[in-house]
Amino acid sequence: MPDAILADPQRIAMWLQLKELAGMGVRSVRRWGPADGLVDPQPHNGPAPPHQHAVPTLVVCLGGVVRVRGRTTLDLQRGEALVVEPGCWHEHAAHKPGSTSFGLGFLAGRCDVLFFDHQQTLWGMVAEAPYRGWCELLLHEDDAARQRGLVTQCLGQVIGDQARMVDWVHPEVLRMAAFLWNNLHRPINGGDVIAAAALGRSKAHVLFKAFFARGPKEELMESRLAIARHLLARGFTVAASAQRCGFRSRADLSRAFRRRFGTPPSAAGGSDGGSPPARDPVGEPS
Repeated sequence: MPDAILADPQRIAMWLQLKELAGMGVRSVRRWGPADGLVDPQPHNGPAPPHQHAVPTLVVCLGGVVRVRGRTTLDLQRGEALVVEPGCWHEHAAHKPGSTSFGLGFLAGRCDVLFFDHQQTLWGMVAEAPYRGWCELLLHEDDAARQRGLVTQCLGQVIGDQARMVDWVHPEVLRMAAFLWNNLHRPINGGDVIAAAALGRSKAHVLFKAFFARGPKEELMESRLAIARHLLARGFTVAASAQRCGFRSRADLSRAFRRRFGTPPSAAGGSDGGSPPARDPVGEPS
């Protein structure tokens, strides 16, 4: 058990809940794609604004009820999990006393693991492998038994890896990261991300690059293109993908996509015309 957890009885309790669930196995796994996200990604009633990620993320209820809002509201019970695909706008409701959850995602080339209750968030890091590969498999796995097996495998690996806990010595980095996640659909730039730190620009840029291993401009572009690539693979048009990822036009996305991947967006499955999937929560392409 990591030292940061041993110092707090509430943290010990969450760790033990994770360990028990890893031994028992998860009961069920749901998956939300981009079209399952919030219809209107504006601030709602959660502890943080609605957001999307450029990577797959995992939410597991350890105890009580854990509420996640997308196009519909999902109340996860103990042992139930939700896989959130890239580009899915969602919002986490505040935990009520007695409710705890575990989250797994990817940040700055590492796998981040999180524990939540109604009072605190405990954040840790482990190596990206093998978690990234398992989560990528979950994006395409439709067999319920194999889904449960992959999620349970992730939980057991976290227990064995003894995650290094991070209590955000630099909360300014978290503010910049949160601003980026919350605004990927808007045409923000690297300077806007730096300003979110409320520090001097030079110091904020150094902190950002030290954590992410690249500057905010590059991180923005990589995140947007990763989401766009997934949206295109899920059947969204180039125009709808550009709108959802903060590109000013379909042409801007096409140019950036060619520079990054060497192929047009259509090679990822998108088209230049038509309408997005029927459940697209953002709207018709321009």
